[in-house]
Amino acid sequence: MESSMEQTMEQLKFIDLFCGIGGFHQALTSLGHECVLACDIDKYCQQNYKENYGIDVFNDVKGINESNVPDFDIITGGFPCFVSGTKVLTHKGYKNIEDVMLSDKLMTHTGKFQNILNLQRKNYTGKLYNIKIKYHPSFINCTDEHPFYVREKERVWNSETKKYDITYKKAEWKKALNLTNNDYFGMKINENNIIPEFSFDKKINQYNTTNIQVKLDNPDMWFMMGYFVGDGWIEETNKSDGRCMNKIRFAINTTDEEYVVRRINNILQITDKKCSSGNKCNKYGCADFVWFNIFKEFGKYAHGKIIPEWVQDAPKEYIEQFIDGYTTADGSINNKECYSFTTVSYNLAFGLQRLYLKLGHLFTIKKCVRPKTTIIEGRIVNQRDTYQVEGYTKENKRKQSSFIENGYVWYAPFKLESQCVENEPVYNFEVENDNSYIVENTICHNCQPFSNGGKKKAFDDDRGLLFDEIMRIAKIKNPRFMFLENVKNILTVSNGEVLEYIKNKIDNYGYALQIFKMSPHNYGVPQQRERIYFVCVRKDIYDNIPIELEPYNGEPLDFTKILENPSEIDDKYKLKGDILHVLEAWDEMVKVFEVGEKLSPTILIHDYYKNYTDEEFEGLADWRKDYMTKNKPLIEKYKPQFDAWYNKHRELLNKREIYGKLEWQVGVVKENDSIFNYFSQIRQSGIRVKKAQYFPTLVAISQIPIYGKEKRYITPRECARLQSFPDSYIIHNDDKKSYKQFGNSVNVNNVLNVIKSTLYHYNIINK
Repeated sequence: MESSMEQTMEQLKFIDLFCGIGGFHQALTSLGHECVLACDIDKYCQQNYKENYGIDVFNDVKGINESNVPDFDIITGGFPCFVSGTKVLTHKGYKNIEDVMLSDKLMTHTGKFQNILNLQRKNYTGKLYNIKIKYHPSFINCTDEHPFYVREKERVWNSETKKYDITYKKAEWKKALNLTNNDYFGMKINENNIIPEFSFDKKINQYNTTNIQVKLDNPDMWFMMGYFVGDGWIEETNKSDGRCMNKIRFAINTTDEEYVVRRINNILQITDKKCSSGNKCNKYGCADFVWFNIFKEFGKYAHGKIIPEWVQDAPKEYIEQFIDGYTTADGSINNKECYSFTTVSYNLAFGLQRLYLKLGHLFTIKKCVRPKTTIIEGRIVNQRDTYQVEGYTKENKRKQSSFIENGYVWYAPFKLESQCVENEPVYNFEVENDNSYIVENTICHNCQPFSNGGKKKAFDDDRGLLFDEIMRIAKIKNPRFMFLENVKNILTVSNGEVLEYIKNKIDNYGYALQIFKMSPHNYGVPQQRERIYFVCVRKDIYDNIPIELEPYNGEPLDFTKILENPSEIDDKYKLKGDILHVLEAWDEMVKVFEVGEKLSPTILIHDYYKNYTDEEFEGLADWRKDYMTKNKPLIEKYKPQFDAWYNKHRELLNKREIYGKLEWQVGVVKENDSIFNYFSQIRQSGIRVKKAQYFPTLVAISQIPIYGKEKRYITPRECARLQSFPDSYIIHNDDKKSYKQFGNSVNVNNVLNVIKSTLYHYNIINK
């Protein structure tokens, strides 16, 4: 190869690993280079890549046989984490981890559902602990380092009674290897008090729809929903002429018929009655658009029944009605102290468990394993395992086995044992804010290698990343260059051990390494989003001379150039409903503050009005206590205004905890200031308001930036522009998938600059 600066561009070939929607591809092909292989596990990214670039995307990097890959000069890739497998509590009930997505939320030790930030897997060799909790049907299997939220039982000598008293220490996180039979496992009880509201768009004809809103504030509604879960179902059918014949059905026992029908008819007119031949129960039904859609929330078929989270969040008086309806249909009560029922649904059993706990009832759950098939009256009948539940009132609690205290239920261990395993897959999550999640009805702590709060070594988690897969291919094919990308925390995680591992492996494989930290705003794109870029160059071909990035000489930052024409924005991106109302509510409060007022980083308005005791306050997370301490002077200064405002908007703010959190990140309050002067995001940490200079950082979870001036979400096309994709780029037709894709994508401008600077440095392209 000649080293003349006047040479024309040399066309290089590249493979695009963990390609996503093709940020690296966009950059390299714009310079005239050719992609010979692309790989990504996400099927929607595969579709987008094929539609835009005409390349079939390989599914799994681990399945790539490097000997079958055409020769190439460059490897690109943003190396991620991959996971699958175990049961955890999501806002949609218990799910297997392989079915959990980033759009799901996990229950934490605070009793709140939080966003998932990352998913992890590792192959583990060592001691595996098996933990069995009393009255719980399944074992918990975990590594020795995994922490659980426990209270240790201790015996304290009482000199007055001359006996030992049983007491329990303050809750703490304790690793599995340190657990004993005196450690009681914690589970947070839902303490929310929210009356749910629903909004449905009903189609009138092919041209028109009407919006129907319903508030579930009638006790008969809750009785009916509980009865439906116990002995109801929906029928979803379409006639050949296109008519929809959706039906709601109830099977009502004749002994309770008059009472049940009267209560349901207060809400629905179930006039479609079919008498059973055995006179034990009669079937009732009706068609109702609103309630058909509400009942769909409870799942289909007996084994698929669940208790939605909005039921768990309801006030106790409504939950009591719900349970009354359920037990009338499919349960029993003995002496008003013991509740019992049997179900084939795992999620229904544990959903009802959480309802009973909220009412102060303890319970046991036993799994009854049944033969998969049996013969009944000469017929082969498929069977499912059942869950038998018995609940006890708080007054009848058995403190040696379990007890309720200060918003938690504490379960005694039944069995603790360990075994040695080799290459056993184990799984983990990173969860936003609270760093915990629920496994098999028990609180455990997460340990995310690449998060700011991560405490475990990243390469203990399946090497934390799929970097080794890149190097496996590089070792055989020996490309000239590798351009790799990752989050900025990779430089410091595990006290730099991850970075050292990467450096050593790259060096051992014959490559020189240079690392760049870049953000789109460095190159004219109004988004602050720092990422790390690894440039790897073959030492046997090129001298290791430091590469200098070309400085940005373009136009100054102007976020308005990213925006679409307001007249062309679809109404679906406009703020509406609770999101609009809660922003308007906080905007109302912002206008109360004096000019020059400096707001504390996060206002936790709910916490101020909860009136915690000293003991409760000390039990809160440190970050929460810190914010509450900083909030107090501001709230006290404007207390009459805050009191009036909070009373006015209390119902709205209580719908979701995050509605009561304001992150004001725009400095002091200005004259005629408003939330709608800025960008904002609805995050799990609260409502974040940021200066209208940079767009908020795009992320792969549901935190779509809101452009306040136009009271709307930014569009997928604007997200594409923020990641420097051309307007010719074809965007996925599902907005949710598009937002996720662009949140995960590399920024084209950034990778283009890194690649151009490198190839120019080595005389492969002209300036």
